[in-house]
Amino acid sequence: MDQDLQHCEADVHEFGELLSGMIRSFAAFERSEIFRSGVTMSQCSTILAIGKKGPMTMSALSEWMSLATSTITRIVDNLVRDGYIERSQDPQDRRVVQVSLTEEGQELFQAIKEIYHEYHRRIVECIPAEELHQVVECLALLIEALKKAPLLGNSESQVSAGRENACRGTG
Repeated sequence: MDQDLQHCEADVHEFGELLSGMIRSFAAFERSEIFRSGVTMSQCSTILAIGKKGPMTMSALSEWMSLATSTITRIVDNLVRDGYIERSQDPQDRRVVQVSLTEEGQELFQAIKEIYHEYHRRIVECIPAEELHQVVECLALLIEALKKAPLLGNSESQVSAGRENACRGTG
């Protein structure tokens, strides 16, 4: 393995460790703060998606959340039961079901948004002001990379070749 590839592999390892630490920190936040709202993380994510995007079809919600329609249906069933979401038929096509937040769901959406905002504000306060813009740019770059990265379901030879090309800047 040439030296550039060794450095790249070391960076990949460090990246993985840092990303794992960030995910654990957010999971701890969510366990400590979001679960107090009385909904699961899947339900919270569903409420946030509908709150941000507005009323949507079940298939659009399923696609937005990258979950199977059957999984979204179970989550929505529970949120309907609890009074946070309501279903309605599309007036243009009665076969299409739209979901939207109820008044109680809208209140929960606002409360959850505020919890996240406060947590994000506390994180930002810990970053030196002169470095904050760079951190935001790096997060945007990371999100774009996550969207482009192949999932692990690809064959190992494709992943290995892609890794070597990416580390060398040729892929």
